[in-house]
Amino acid sequence: MTGSGMVNEEPRRAFLRRMAAAVPAVMLGAWSSRVLADDEPVPGADATGEPAAPVRDIDGVEFVLRSEWTASWRPRPERMRLADRFERMTVHHWGVDASGMDQGRDAVARRIDGILGAHVSRNYGDIGYHFILDLAGRVWEGRSLVFEGAHVSSENSRNIGIMLLGNFQDEKPSDSQLRSLGLLSGFLASRHKVPEGNLFGHCDLASSECPGRLLYPRVREIREKGWA
Repeated sequence: MTGSGMVNEEPRRAFLRRMAAAVPAVMLGAWSSRVLADDEPVPGADATGEPAAPVRDIDGVEFVLRSEWTASWRPRPERMRLADRFERMTVHHWGVDASGMDQGRDAVARRIDGILGAHVSRNYGDIGYHFILDLAGRVWEGRSLVFEGAHVSSENSRNIGIMLLGNFQDEKPSDSQLRSLGLLSGFLASRHKVPEGNLFGHCDLASSECPGRLLYPRVREIREKGWA
């Protein structure tokens, strides 16, 4: 710190990364909006420059904070890249048939915590997706939007990752999931000024069947219809 209180000993991104390591995961979203606003507009900010409403404020969608589903793993900011801004969204499926599984909130929390553990075991800094949608239509907070995701190899820059629990090569997504996907993607597009048409399936950006033949048409439909 200099006498004026300004940081000049290290690049801004390195400073933010160091600060992020000291902040509990549940606080990262609000904290980053305030800090990043010092140098650049907050994506989705209103005319006064105030940050847009948080995702948990989407009407009709049950939102589950990260702090409500995991205490097993803490994010490792040193293994992640700070996000610049977001210009696209990519939809994934879990690839495991979830239709016969317990859909209670506690059971789903354990399931997502297991996915997080698998990602950490592969040296990810956190779960790779920013949001996870269960069959009941709940939206679960994943990796903080402070950071780029880890969900499409070489295509994570400025790309929000959304994953739906289920294997949609073989089973249909639930109506509740599809409704929440439409509401979430529209909300995020408005908040982050995502250009029309920039909603993709994993298969659009890489050689993959994800998000499955029974979900991908819905992704394409949302993309073609636009955010209005």
